[in-house]
Amino acid sequence: MPGITDAQFQAAAERLPSTPLVFSRLGMALHDPNVDVDDISAILKLDAALSARLLRLSNSAGFMADEPASDLTEAVQRVGFREVFRLVGLAMSSQLYIQGLPVYGMAGTELWENSLAVALALERLALLAGDVDERNAYTVGLLRPIGRLLIQRLAATNGCAPLAARKGTTSLVIQWEQQTFGLTSVEAAARLFSLWGLPADLAATLGYQFRPWDDPAKSKLGALVYLAGSIAESLGKGLSIEHDAWGRASEALEQAGLVQAQIDSCAASTAGAVAELSKLVVAA
Repeated sequence: MPGITDAQFQAAAERLPSTPLVFSRLGMALHDPNVDVDDISAILKLDAALSARLLRLSNSAGFMADEPASDLTEAVQRVGFREVFRLVGLAMSSQLYIQGLPVYGMAGTELWENSLAVALALERLALLAGDVDERNAYTVGLLRPIGRLLIQRLAATNGCAPLAARKGTTSLVIQWEQQTFGLTSVEAAARLFSLWGLPADLAATLGYQFRPWDDPAKSKLGALVYLAGSIAESLGKGLSIEHDAWGRASEALEQAGLVQAQIDSCAASTAGAVAELSKLVVAA
């Protein structure tokens, strides 16, 4: 098929669930020191399904008080802003990626577990790095597959044949995206980030996620994305089309200003967090 038009891109973007937009607005709101419970609740109420899922999560065993929260505002007050952001991301990703990406030959469980593992690893790596916003890191981790999700919508609309099995390396997948759709999933993600009003540097970070050392800005967050991808792979939560992508971790370590012992510690805590939150989602 020829390269997609702006109108086709916009139509595909509008068919995406509203959850990523709500999540991104929530992240931006939480950077405001004057934000209050009513502000947060108003953003969450933009997506009824997401609000209901958050309410169920807040009433799960990990947060349960003497009585279950009866409404969204009470749930936000009980859980706290920081944890609300993490739980909304959890609910969003499980809802967003559960159908998988058939055009890539990717099951929903594989996609969701990878996004969760990368996001949790990134959040921890941001804390270790010291000067990277952990909410931005978590956001990038969870929304990293969003460009592929949009390409899935385009493929379904235009009757595109699935990605051939021989396209089994990261570079070949990117080449297939460009030849088939006229843009890569990373470029699609950058356009979506712009539509949703996310900071431009977050989209730029995704542009160098597989080669952060080539980024002229030498972004520390970009190096952390690479390291988080390698951690997910080491935990058995990698993506089948990215297995070859994480072989230069030493260069990313140097750019991030971290050492291997910190990565090992992060991997161990991420494994535990993925297991814990996966159980939480199933229970809710």
